[in-house]
Amino acid sequence: MGDSDGEFGVTPADAQRLLRRYEAAAHPDLFFIGSADRRITFYAQQVRALELIHALHVRGRLQPDDRVAVVGGGGAGLMAAAALGALGTRVEVLEASNRKLHRQAGSQRLLDPRIYDWPDLGALNRDANLPFLTWERETANAASIGLSAAFAALPIECIMRPNAPVVAVDWATDRWEVTVGNGPPEAFTKVIIAAGFGDERGCGVAEAQDYWARTGPPEPATQNARCLISGIGDGGLTDMLTLAIRDFDHRSFTEQFLSSARARDLSEAVDRAESAAKQAGDRDLTPHYDAHVEPVLQAWGVTAYLRPKLHGDRSLVVNAERGSLIERGAAARLNQVMAYAVSKAMTAVGPARFQLAAGRLQTVEACAGGRKRAVGIGLVGGGHLEDFDLVIVRHGPRRDAHLAWLAGKYEAFQAHRTQLATTDPEAEAPPRLTGATYDFFERAMSDRMPAPFPAQNATAREMRSKQIVIEADPATGHVAERGSVSLRDAINNDLSGLEVHVRGEAPTFGEFGIALARAVRSTSGRVTLTTPPAALAGWRQLWEAVGPRAAPAPGPFAPVLAPTAGELSALIDSLLLSKLDLALQEFWEAGVCPQMGEVHATIRAEMQPRWLEWQESLSANPRLLSEVLGLLWNLDPEPHPWDGSCDCLARLSGALVLMLASSLAMPELQPASTGRRANLALDGGAALGSGSESIGGRAIDECNNPNSWDADMLILSTARELAFIEGGDLILDAGVAFSPSLGRPQRVAPALIKNSLQWRGRLQQPLNAWVDNVRAEWESFGTRQKTAMEGLR
Repeated sequence: MGDSDGEFGVTPADAQRLLRRYEAAAHPDLFFIGSADRRITFYAQQVRALELIHALHVRGRLQPDDRVAVVGGGGAGLMAAAALGALGTRVEVLEASNRKLHRQAGSQRLLDPRIYDWPDLGALNRDANLPFLTWERETANAASIGLSAAFAALPIECIMRPNAPVVAVDWATDRWEVTVGNGPPEAFTKVIIAAGFGDERGCGVAEAQDYWARTGPPEPATQNARCLISGIGDGGLTDMLTLAIRDFDHRSFTEQFLSSARARDLSEAVDRAESAAKQAGDRDLTPHYDAHVEPVLQAWGVTAYLRPKLHGDRSLVVNAERGSLIERGAAARLNQVMAYAVSKAMTAVGPARFQLAAGRLQTVEACAGGRKRAVGIGLVGGGHLEDFDLVIVRHGPRRDAHLAWLAGKYEAFQAHRTQLATTDPEAEAPPRLTGATYDFFERAMSDRMPAPFPAQNATAREMRSKQIVIEADPATGHVAERGSVSLRDAINNDLSGLEVHVRGEAPTFGEFGIALARAVRSTSGRVTLTTPPAALAGWRQLWEAVGPRAAPAPGPFAPVLAPTAGELSALIDSLLLSKLDLALQEFWEAGVCPQMGEVHATIRAEMQPRWLEWQESLSANPRLLSEVLGLLWNLDPEPHPWDGSCDCLARLSGALVLMLASSLAMPELQPASTGRRANLALDGGAALGSGSESIGGRAIDECNNPNSWDADMLILSTARELAFIEGGDLILDAGVAFSPSLGRPQRVAPALIKNSLQWRGRLQQPLNAWVDNVRAEWESFGTRQKTAMEGLR
């Protein structure tokens, strides 16, 4: 792949744009991972590390003689070291504590890769899906144990240096000099700062406590405790939930909460509230949650569901500088909606159980009896602010103090990022792991492994490149897809060897599942459909060719909305139209229709431009296309769309040949929505063109009662012996007179153009003869109508 395409899909220009997010021009080769970003999660830091190292590689800035220092052995530091090691770069990790991932070790806090993206698609997916050092939703302690073991097992050369606090980083002509503890300066070509963000700020006698503390958030020592949480970021809201809910477990409570209301209703309500607040320019989300979210919580009984889960002996005060529990961008939306719902449940028990305070907390003073007094804040709405048994301060870490040893370099980088926000606003968004970066590092690490891992990983990459995963997204309730190819392109384009893997039971997907089976079947084997063995029986009721696949290949592809059942049906209709067009093109060239036999050249010549007109009108009107093709394919009383099988193409294209040829004699014959069981318009009437073989289980040739039809003209490529019985007389090809029973309204036998020996012979005659025969058939119908009307006088 050349520079124009970049390395694995990342161009040099892309890489340079990314590097500016991590490096200030004033300090080249000094990189910061997440230090100036707002939304920091463990997973996001890992993705940033991969993004940085990939960009350095694409720009050619990793040299054989590099020695890179990674300051910090947390999630970002280990991932950066692993990525450098996969590329063969000499790397050392300088960790101030005595172990890797020391903040997460022992912590029972929830570690989740994407939950902070809720209610976006994929926010509740458990797997991080990283090329290495991957993990799934679990406690921070469990994740740290697994990741530490995984890092140690990587086939890379990396020097881990615990108990190595960095105290200075200085530029010395052509290199960086890093001072560790009391040691001498050490030379490095590049330095990556992944040192975290420091300890939480304390306030008076309310001591700072690490969010990841092994003991979890503090618990009050007394019953009927009055607790203050100051701060409405993710840490503050999580601590509020911990104190409010009995036996709180972040993972299980989140799952229970999201199952207490329909996912789609809740996620859409939060989106509406956010949009309304943004449009109004409001920072405070509360009035918009009251308008959009609370009705959903009430409708699904969420408040009543939460009440038994509340601590019965605690009251909470949450302090926010502006007096609002939830503000735009202050915390993850899932934490905000859970905190909002819990506040409503507590208030329903008693107004004093949950209160809001406003103002800047200046200090916390000790009072008699071990209680604490908050200074600088007051209750929203007024009233006396009593002393507290427990005060938790979540005002965030002091990043500048934590990185003071950089002697102004961190502040310079902050200024650089502030300026960058005007030219690269995407830099402020959470990072997204691209397929290009995932594949690049998976291949790089795989190539360092012993056999058979490289071959196995190559097979997995090949599978991943041709696989589309379909699942019901738990965060939103919508059907989502993810893969290197979209479902729409897989069905619509001439791509082969693709697999659609659908996760979940067929009934879960409703009409979408039915449409999906039709869509894959319509590709004539270009695309296969698989599902886990446990769901196979249900899917095979929709299509017997569905195959088993235990699990899809892992990959980084972000989920996107799959087409709806209606959109998928429209896509299938377009595909059928294309297949019929191809069949007609072959017919124009060969002069022979497989269903109808030879057609005279003068007829074929006039049919082609007529087909172009029809095709254009059908393509421009999906609803009309659906109606026309629906009757072309099937005439059952309970209509159902084309099942995707291509076995029917000969008879459907044969019906189109008859329909087009008939329109040459009757130019008013056009595809149309007629309001009747017909798909062609006629002057003052309607016609039906179809290749259906039966109606309600009866062969077309047996449907000889005119009352079974709702069209004035039938054009049927599967009718060979059909003849109508009406009023005691037999109506054959051209029709004869009859005597209907007086006083009993009956439908007149329609004009009939069919696949009989006589009509096939007429197609072999010149155009003028064909036109005369079709018009004669139509006129015979008019004669029958007139006779019937006279008989009723």
